Amino acid sequence: MPCLRNGTGHANKSLEIRDYEDILTAMQMTKTLAEELGFSAKETLFLQLATEEACTNAYDHGALERTGYFEIQWAAIHATIEIAVCQESRPFDVDLRALAEVTERNDGPRGRGLVLIAGLMDELGVTRSGRHVKFSMRKTRAQLSDAR
Repeated sequence: MPCLRNGTGHANKSLEIRDYEDILTAMQMTKTLAEELGFSAKETLFLQLATEEACTNAYDHGALERTGYFEIQWAAIHATIEIAVCQESRPFDVDLRALAEVTERNDGPRGRGLVLIAGLMDELGVTRSGRHVKFSMRKTRAQLSDAR
């Protein structure tokens, strides 16, 4: 499954997600990498939350239907972490520009995950190739004086 590639052509780490226990492992892997990169405790918690939301979205919306798993990958470049959730699934549409413009309150029981992720991360991307979908998130560590 095509996914994340850093400057050397490889992700730093990857994990196949098959169940909710794997999502918890992915959150811990995000925490470990963020701490290694010097992210603050608050930033690290937000990165874990974004990881959980992205994985849960894939899990709940059909990523397991065809292959029985999806993949999450992490790459670290200096003070930046990139996380990608890669899946083979039915087509879906996400307007990332519209997420940044959401101003109305959502009173429904669902539908806030991507808005939350957009608020936590610096950059989001969705790429598709046939049935392959990659949702990528990027965050650069705040300066030490800004991290509080």
